[in-house]
Amino acid sequence: MLENGDVQFQSNIKFEGGETVFKVDNPTFMGGGGKLPGPMHYCFYGLASCYTGTFATMAAMLGVQLKKLTTKVEADVNFSRVFGVSDVPTIEEVRVTLRVDSDAPEDIIKEAEKLALERCPVVFTLRNPVKLVPKLEIS
Repeated sequence: MLENGDVQFQSNIKFEGGETVFKVDNPTFMGGGGKLPGPMHYCFYGLASCYTGTFATMAAMLGVQLKKLTTKVEADVNFSRVFGVSDVPTIEEVRVTLRVDSDAPEDIIKEAEKLALERCPVVFTLRNPVKLVPKLEIS
């Protein structure tokens, strides 16, 4: 957060059922106060929530009853590229671990995982290049 208590960036996000505010404060080494999630936190949260939700949907379609489902996302993040001191990738891999508690047979749970990996929109986006169309408007 900035000295005056304001966030570094906030945006009104509209969605099907309404609107909310996302607030971001970068880590201190990137000029923020480190008191709110940074952009990478939102990125990883998006992956975790989308993949977990897709897995739960695929499991339900296969008749799997879940007792508990948790997800952990990990990555080694290197910000040296941001500061122009190297050309190494910011992230070389993202590790996602689903912990599934269910009485369903293991092969059916693995089928749900396979389908989730094939059908999750965020997993697809990470695995396939997406055309970025930047636009700069200066007034």
